[in-house]
Amino acid sequence: MLALAGKVDVLESGSLGSLLAFSKSSISQNYRRGNGTMATDSAYMQGLKNHPESYMGKMAFKPNQDSEFKLSGRQYKNSLVGRNIDSVTYSLESSYQPQSDWIDLKFLTAVTETKQDFHDDAKLWTLEDASTKNKMWMFDLNNTSRFESGKLSALLTYGINLMRNKYSRDLPESKNNDGAISNAAFGPAGKQNIDSLYLDTEWKYGIVTLNSSLHYSRYQLKGYKPECDSDDMDYCFPSFGFDVNKKHYKLNPSATLAFQVADWFQPFVSYKQTSRSPNVQEMFNTSRNGLSVNPFLKPESAKTYEIGFNIHQDNVLLNNDILGLKAVYFNSRIKDYLYNLSLYGCGPTVCRNSSDATNAIQFQIYVNHPEKVKNRGWEVELAYDSDSFFVNGSYTRTESTAPTSKGATILYGFGTEAYTQLPKDYATLELGAKLLDKKLTLSSIFKYTGKAKRVGIDLDEDGNIIHEQLPNIPVIIDLYANYKVNKHLTLKAGVQNVMNRNYLDALNAYNSSTAEEYDYDTDTYRFTNSARGRTYTLGAEVRF
Repeated sequence: MLALAGKVDVLESGSLGSLLAFSKSSISQNYRRGNGTMATDSAYMQGLKNHPESYMGKMAFKPNQDSEFKLSGRQYKNSLVGRNIDSVTYSLESSYQPQSDWIDLKFLTAVTETKQDFHDDAKLWTLEDASTKNKMWMFDLNNTSRFESGKLSALLTYGINLMRNKYSRDLPESKNNDGAISNAAFGPAGKQNIDSLYLDTEWKYGIVTLNSSLHYSRYQLKGYKPECDSDDMDYCFPSFGFDVNKKHYKLNPSATLAFQVADWFQPFVSYKQTSRSPNVQEMFNTSRNGLSVNPFLKPESAKTYEIGFNIHQDNVLLNNDILGLKAVYFNSRIKDYLYNLSLYGCGPTVCRNSSDATNAIQFQIYVNHPEKVKNRGWEVELAYDSDSFFVNGSYTRTESTAPTSKGATILYGFGTEAYTQLPKDYATLELGAKLLDKKLTLSSIFKYTGKAKRVGIDLDEDGNIIHEQLPNIPVIIDLYANYKVNKHLTLKAGVQNVMNRNYLDALNAYNSSTAEEYDYDTDTYRFTNSARGRTYTLGAEVRF
């Protein structure tokens, strides 16, 4: 990476600055597993060499101490996993902050266009010369006002946010037949608009702090629902093709009440309502032409309660040390949870179990769960820092009744669903020391992952997905060392998975298609998607 920056004074009290940066690298994601095999020994772990390039330019103009304007542009190019990626972003932001507690004005607008062109050898069913484009525009304007009256102080931020997303795809008819195009669950096309008015406040009175917000959002989805095939007419409603234009409106309040009962101790409680509109990929899923498009999807809405405390204390064990501790319990209820079903033609209606099918009709469709989904759990975070050593730790435990999307079980799935579930609990612990007048930092990280499951391909008698327990995941140990040669140069080294354990990472990004692990000869799953074995890293950071 190479970056150049400069700044000069202009006018009476202003400045003009600019920055140019460029980076290019060649990266291979192949790695040796703990059992001695290579990642590329699995057929699905191919195309992992990539050559990212990134260009960035930024200019900042400050005519006086009250206002500032920033103009920036960035381009990212890469060839990764069977596709060429080209993304360009331009943004303009400004701020105006005169000597007034009532005015702190900020403005930001940005546009991004991302193109993906897929290689001929990319696994996209029988599609050829496939490409997608996503164009996004956003606008945000807000102001912050402050005031005090006796023991009461307040901070109010209010504004408007607009976002436009347009998704399109190109499947040349000269190289793809009509059936392949109409039934390809690839790059669903459509538009998504989100407009929001928001008010965020912070009120302080003595030991009490109240943070509250009120967001009013308008969601809009636009796209096309194709006409259903003649074979699907009995199961498709409506069966004709038409333009979809769905609008939803949501008002979401939230509040957090905290009490500074001591200099070091702050308990808090919170309540918030959130919502999520269906996205283009969910509503306009095209795995079976018009049959798999659901124009009746509703937004998710959630109510979440939290209770916890923060601890912050200096000089606990040693002079100049700092201890931080946060613990929180959360409980959430989600209405109209969005997930994916696989349905089959079963006589005059559809069913969820393929063994009950009476014809060859099968399709995937996103629906709203009829029951409320319950999520609950608790988290603990610890941070201790002193002149000679430090400790960082976190622990999370969660439970959820969320249904599993059927898309996670389909062989050669669409890559939209992970087929492993979040582990029930997980934790990290970092222990470190500072040596040689803090020039040398040594640390070790211990990573624990609890019981985890992955989605099976079969259903039980009630049509529910059967889950399979992953093998026990061992505690993984990483070691790191940083040496600060001077204020300009820092050397870095590390060893990941020191014990060279062979294990499955429950959060591995390649857990997106059960075909990766399915053995057709034995009709069973294979545990072959192993994480990195012992890995050495070296690096340097240069600053001028």
